[in-house]
Amino acid sequence: MTTLRGASADALVLGIALEPLSVIQEQQASGILSTVASATASPNPAELAEKIVRNLFNYLSSFTGSDVRTLDPSTAVPIGYVKNWYDSFLGKLRNGGTAFLDRQSD
Repeated sequence: MTTLRGASADALVLGIALEPLSVIQEQQASGILSTVASATASPNPAELAEKIVRNLFNYLSSFTGSDVRTLDPSTAVPIGYVKNWYDSFLGKLRNGGTAFLDRQSD
């Protein structure tokens, strides 16, 4: 791997491109910049909370082995599953923000 002077082999080098406004507008129209915009948009806290809880529910319900429609408040889930979800959730947040919450099935 080629590195810059003084940078380690696992360093991330970012660059800035200066583009004419017309080029940026074309990229926005074609959807190239839409992922950047969605990643930086400030979500509604209630919508974000709903997405997080839905993600947790989908994860935990995958371990019940029963039809999700038949789950009730007495369905037991080991706390270790919640910890595994939480660790995975934090990793996804650190790696890519909240965009993965928009990709989950309803």
